[in-house]
Amino acid sequence: HVDVSGPRWHSDNVMYSGHYVFSIKSYRSGPSRQLGFQSNSSMGEVVEVERRYSDFDLFRMGLNCEYPGFFIPMLPPKETFMAFKQEDSDSILQRKQGIQQFLIELADHPQLSSEENVSFTNFITVRSEHQFNEFKSQMAKMVDSFSFINDNARKHQLSGSSKYIS
Repeated sequence: HVDVSGPRWHSDNVMYSGHYVFSIKSYRSGPSRQLGFQSNSSMGEVVEVERRYSDFDLFRMGLNCEYPGFFIPMLPPKETFMAFKQEDSDSILQRKQGIQQFLIELADHPQLSSEENVSFTNFITVRSEHQFNEFKSQMAKMVDSFSFINDNARKHQLSGSSKYIS
């Protein structure tokens, strides 16, 4: 089970610079030894982390690379000038609902939400900023290499198709 709350404005200490973060609470029942939780809740383990929209966006792109052929749920569209919107504005609340739906669909997917899927588990449970930055770096490398492979394949297809054009 996954809940999204917030958003909360996180300032970058520069005028009009910052971003919204969403709080993700994940509840996991059953054995989760690899996650290292100590369960003291009747619902099982509870972990709360904060993520910004760009984290969700990178995570989704990484899942598309990691699981080609799987349907990865959509995220709400990226908007410009979010910094000028109030936390209770319709667009912010719609983004929160879209993120909640994205996580629910992932959590309901048997392969994508299994404990063997380290990416999903890390995204919703890693609290350490250092560890999460390492996770994001790994995801970015995977996305970059996947894009590089696709770009080279397209170039090869284009160069190969020109041989047959008269």
